Amino acid sequence: MKTLSSLLCGAALFASVVTAAESRPCAGTGFTLTCRGHLQIQNHGTGEKDITFTKSPHAAGSNGAPLAPGSCAWEDRPLNQAEPSHMTYVTQWNAANQGWFSLVSQCAFNDKCTVEVCARTDPGNVLKVLSDHAIVRFPF
Repeated sequence: MKTLSSLLCGAALFASVVTAAESRPCAGTGFTLTCRGHLQIQNHGTGEKDITFTKSPHAAGSNGAPLAPGSCAWEDRPLNQAEPSHMTYVTQWNAANQGWFSLVSQCAFNDKCTVEVCARTDPGNVLKVLSDHAIVRFPF
């Protein structure tokens, strides 16, 4: 009985990991931007963070494996010439976005890591992070 219970717990854990792995940071509000670690983060002290990167010549794909360290791309295409090579995130410090920024910060200095965020280019050519939901992966 203990073996069956362990097997069922393992299957439930596997199902939840697979479901989480398939989730995306955007739900119709923007587009998935994937960045590989080794990013530059500037804290303005006002709750605004700038994350600077290089533009990848390749689409990020489903897990960011084609990206070079310090680069970002949309899931389905590279950023174009008109799109900026930095993104802005404005925090209202609470538990949700503090966790988000902690994830992004940890990945920023680890080139074996990718982070996926929901973003869009706003008027004024500002790449803006739209949600506190980020997915961190280690595809390398």
